[in-house]
Amino acid sequence: MSLQMPLLLVVMMITAAYSLGYKTMLSKRRCVIMVTLVMALFSGLRSWWMGDLIKYYTLFRSCTGPEWQTFLYADGENQGIRWFFHYADVLGISYDSCILIIAVFSAATLGLLVYRYSPSPYWSYMIYISMGFYLFTYSGLKQTIAMGFLSLAVMRMFEGKFWRFLLWVLVAAWFHAPALIFLAAYPFCRQRFTRWYFIVLAALFAAMFLFRNQIVRLLTEFYYEEQDTYEMVSATEVGGRFLMMLFILAVGLVMRPLNKWDEQYLQVFNLMILAAALQTMSVFDHNFTRLADYYYQFIVLYIPMMMETGSSQARKLPQYRQEIRYWAFNTYVYLGLGITLFGLWFYHNTIDSSWTILKDFVFRWQIDPYSLYGG
Repeated sequence: MSLQMPLLLVVMMITAAYSLGYKTMLSKRRCVIMVTLVMALFSGLRSWWMGDLIKYYTLFRSCTGPEWQTFLYADGENQGIRWFFHYADVLGISYDSCILIIAVFSAATLGLLVYRYSPSPYWSYMIYISMGFYLFTYSGLKQTIAMGFLSLAVMRMFEGKFWRFLLWVLVAAWFHAPALIFLAAYPFCRQRFTRWYFIVLAALFAAMFLFRNQIVRLLTEFYYEEQDTYEMVSATEVGGRFLMMLFILAVGLVMRPLNKWDEQYLQVFNLMILAAALQTMSVFDHNFTRLADYYYQFIVLYIPMMMETGSSQARKLPQYRQEIRYWAFNTYVYLGLGITLFGLWFYHNTIDSSWTILKDFVFRWQIDPYSLYGG
C-alpha cells in the first residue's frame, strides 16, 4: 500500500481539527508547525534512490569532486544548486542531508505563506498535496527550491515591496532560470480593477492563443538546458488541466466576486489567470505545466479565500460589509464536501500516474543507495 494517501489523510485530520474549532487546543500556528514537520520529515527522510534524485547525486559528486570548478562554471544557468552542493560538502553535509534541508525549506516557506495569508490551513494543505505539488518535490529539486523562494516573493508582492519581490525572484532564478517568468506577477497582479483590466485580460488570452507557437518556441529555448531536447510541434487543442483551471476560476467568481477593495484576493485571482494562460501551452510539452505551476501553486491561497465565508470577510473588511456576498452555510458545506472528494479522487489518480517514481519511495534506513550507485 502506498504511504502517500495516509500522509494526506493525516494532514487533513490535523488541519480539520483546527478548522472545526479546536483553536484553543490547536492554534493556527501550532497547526501549521505540526503539518510542516510532518511534510518536511516525510519528504526529507526519503531515500534518494528514486527518479531524478539519482541524477542529482551525480551532480552532487561532480560539484564536490577534484574537478568541481569545471562543473560549477559549466554554464551560467541554474548555478544555485551546484553551489549549494559544493558548500554542503565543504561543511561536511551529506547528500542525504541536502535532501532533508531542501524538504525543510520547501515545507517551511509553504507553512509561512499559509500561516500569514490563508484563511484555512485545511484547504491550503489539502489542495497542495492533492494537486500533486508535494509529490513533485520528491524529484524536482531545482524547481522545488525556486518555488520556495517564489513563496517569499509573493509575500513581498502582497506588501507592495517591489525590490524585495525582485530579489527573491532573482534568487529563485539562480536555482532554476525559468523562474524569471514570475517577474510578470508584480505588474499584472497589482493592476487596478477597472474596465482596462478586462481589456488587458482579453488581450492576454487572445495573444496566448494566436501566438502560442511563437511563444512556445521562445520559452522552450529558455527552458531547456539542451536545445535539442525539444522538438517543435503544432497544437490546436486545449488540455484538461486548463479547463479545470477555468472551472475553478468560474466557481471563485461566483463564490467571491471580484471587487477593487478586495485587493489581496484580486492579486491571488490574477496569479491563477497567469497560471491558466501558461497552461494553454502545455499541449506542446508537459514542461510548460511546470512553468504554469510557478503561478498555479498559489491555488493554496485561492481556494481558501474563495471558500471564506461572507461573515469572516466582513470581520476583516468591516467598511465593505454591505458589498460582500453572503451565502447560506449549507452552500459552503456542500461545496466543501465536493472539493474534498474531488481532491481525494484527483490525488488517487495522480499517485497512479506517478507510480513509476513512487514505487521506489522508501525511507533512507530501508535501502543503501550508495552501494547500488557504484563507483
